[in-house]
Amino acid sequence: MTTIYLVRHAQPDYSDVHADPENAPLTKQGREDSKKMASFLHHEPIDVIVSSPYPRAKETIRPLAELLNLPILLEEDFRERKIGCWVEDFNGYCKRQWEDFSYALPEGESLQQVQQIVVQALGFFSTLYCAFVSLFTSCCHVSGMIGRLA
Repeated sequence: MTTIYLVRHAQPDYSDVHADPENAPLTKQGREDSKKMASFLHHEPIDVIVSSPYPRAKETIRPLAELLNLPILLEEDFRERKIGCWVEDFNGYCKRQWEDFSYALPEGESLQQVQQIVVQALGFFSTLYCAFVSLFTSCCHVSGMIGRLA
């Protein structure tokens, strides 16, 4: 049997308004929290660590990977969803997506589409590493969508 732990990335630092938000590092609090998470999970029999390619996700899981002496495998399908264009009212947009899982802006992705992508990637890793314990880091919408499957 495969056990999968989903871990949301720790607090990102978006203070540099000119920087690409996808490349945001962790805040000091985020780095401290990632060490706490590593301390909490390092006794679990984790065999594989897979992460979103974003720095905040990799930074979150790095302390645990180092404790367990495991490489961090990167999975592009654990990226943020494509929104399609600038959204002035991002909270309203998110609320609408969670209320209507098929809602997407032009050139963007619905949460339903992203869920299918993520579930397929999880299935691939579950097959590849059957009977192993895996840990995945990603963004909050990915973890939330998997929770909707239960």
